[in-house]
Amino acid sequence: MTLPGQRRLGTAPLVAAWTLAALLDGCTSGGPSARDSGVDGAAPDGTTRHDAAPSDAKARSDTRPTDAYGHVDVTSQDAFIAEASFGDAPRGGGDGSECVAPMSFCGGACVDEQSDPGHCGGCATACAGQCTAGRCLVTLASDQADPAGIAVNTAYVFWTNEATGDSSGGSVMAVPLGGVSDGGAAWVIAAGQASPYGVAVDGTRVYWTDVLGGTLMSQPLTVLGGAAATPITLASEQGQPLDLAVDSAHVFWTSSGADAGGGSVLAVPLGDGGVPLVLASGQSRPTAVAVDATRVYWAAADGVHALPLGDAGAPWGLAAGVATAIAIDAVSVYWTSLGTAARGYADGAVLSVPLAGGTVTTLATGQTVGAGIAVDATSVYWTTLPLPGGGGNLVKVPRGGGAPTTLVTGQSPRGRVAVDAMSVYWTSDREGGSVLKLTPK
Repeated sequence: MTLPGQRRLGTAPLVAAWTLAALLDGCTSGGPSARDSGVDGAAPDGTTRHDAAPSDAKARSDTRPTDAYGHVDVTSQDAFIAEASFGDAPRGGGDGSECVAPMSFCGGACVDEQSDPGHCGGCATACAGQCTAGRCLVTLASDQADPAGIAVNTAYVFWTNEATGDSSGGSVMAVPLGGVSDGGAAWVIAAGQASPYGVAVDGTRVYWTDVLGGTLMSQPLTVLGGAAATPITLASEQGQPLDLAVDSAHVFWTSSGADAGGGSVLAVPLGDGGVPLVLASGQSRPTAVAVDATRVYWAAADGVHALPLGDAGAPWGLAAGVATAIAIDAVSVYWTSLGTAARGYADGAVLSVPLAGGTVTTLATGQTVGAGIAVDATSVYWTTLPLPGGGGNLVKVPRGGGAPTTLVTGQSPRGRVAVDAMSVYWTSDREGGSVLKLTPK
């Protein structure tokens, strides 16, 4: 298994610290008629159509306002109203019947809602990025230094830049949900970090782990308004802290430790931190962590575990296997399971189990290692790594199981996945290191 700072999984590269209008045909017939040549030398009047079939509109045009020479007053509003219903109709009636699948009728024209950025997934649904399969793919930020962890609130997307190979080049960043546009720039939450990885946010602060620095850090969200602030160290001298999660009172994180059995799961109070509380020790390389109102859950090299909050007893083993990423909702725990080296790690899986334990459900198979996973009210989302056996995709599946849907291909996901009500977010090595958003998810 690959730990932070390493970049290979078997013989294949591993990413991240853990690992990723239609116009009417309105020409007039013939040349100008005698009545078109006004005595004032005006341009020929083309408002009267002599080649159109008689209609009620034509009859009404005979009573349109005229000037002193008997010419139709084309500046009159009534004149335009009368002419509008007059002449050749668009092929198919102009009501969309002329649009052949997969085209749709939007704004008076036939468009492809699967690829048209002006009508992406629906009429007048604008896409500032690439419209693909009816979804809008937007690069929120590019040219980032090995982006890894990601989190989102109602206004911003937060991520960490590991800056692999630069001992103090890491950073914690933020960008508005709409991304960087018109020459704007992302906010630097914290610079000069050794190797920041996991990131989480609550109503007042953003939190992150620094793997090589061995610290758990936080910064007030007021820095997004331009207020100067120095990051607060909540815990130090930790053994390779990786992922983290926040509840109303504590920050929880995993430390992988220096050896296979030296990992731990810890917590520290919000605010200025304090002495870390060790919730579980002797863990086999714990990676991702999640928390709800009653328990803390984590993924490790020997499976998925849970521990009631405030309980100093032994963790529960919810499932066995090499778990790489974890997410929870009010019902279940979801995780990605590492495949085998013999099959190029292309036989990984996405699984779930009830929060209190029970029968494990396989949601998807044939996945090339899950770098990140997230869940909402209907679906589970994850990324696969671009290994020789395949991958580099963003995928989703219904929470209860079913056929997986590949949402985006050609990615190089590095870290976690985040979701909000409308979109799914992830980090990738694409475009030199990118933060991306897909809407609708």
